[in-house]
Amino acid sequence: MDAPKGLSSIHCELKIMNAKNIQATNSNGNIFVRCYLSVGNDKRVRLESQRVSPNGDFSCDESFSLDCTGTNQTMDMIIHGTIALELRWRSNAVALFGGSRLLGRSEVTWRSVFE
Repeated sequence: MDAPKGLSSIHCELKIMNAKNIQATNSNGNIFVRCYLSVGNDKRVRLESQRVSPNGDFSCDESFSLDCTGTNQTMDMIIHGTIALELRWRSNAVALFGGSRLLGRSEVTWRSVFE
């Protein structure tokens, strides 16, 4: 991605391949990955993978792409942010409040991704 003169750009592709040793207490649901991408000014973008059955190893082979263009100052704010990945479980049953349960979480800085 080429940025216009005076602007910087970032291209990032996040690929989710698999997870092992997942123990779901209730198999009547699905597992998915939720990703929060920090985009500066205390704002973030939320992305979710497809839901898959927790039987066996979790495998979804899915990727997210992010392209950003902005001033050097804007790109510097983004690079100082974080990427949070959550492994979550959601019941197949119809619920009044369709929430999900957090199984695991990891967070890394953008800076460590681009170094």
